[in-house]
Amino acid sequence: MFGRTTEASGASTIQLLIAFAGGTAVGAALGVLLAPSSGEETRRRIKGMVSARSRATARIPHALGEAAAAALETFAVALRGPEHHDAEVGAEAASMQAH
Repeated sequence: MFGRTTEASGASTIQLLIAFAGGTAVGAALGVLLAPSSGEETRRRIKGMVSARSRATARIPHALGEAAAAALETFAVALRGPEHHDAEVGAEAASMQAH
């Protein structure tokens, strides 16, 4: 699905998604800036949007770290073979219940 080109324009799916996301962001920004509200209200709304994006962006490294740790653990279990997998899953479940 990703990376394929469309027949008509030759644009890849990823390029189209990036263009859509960019258009959405520009449209939202213009909507805020051109909406009939006071300057103070507009600044408050922009500050809120920036703050929300900052919080969301700050969570990315933690989420990536958790995903990487889970991937490494899954890979390690796969290298040890299926005979070890059931014992490790049982030990992990018991550990989670103890917490």
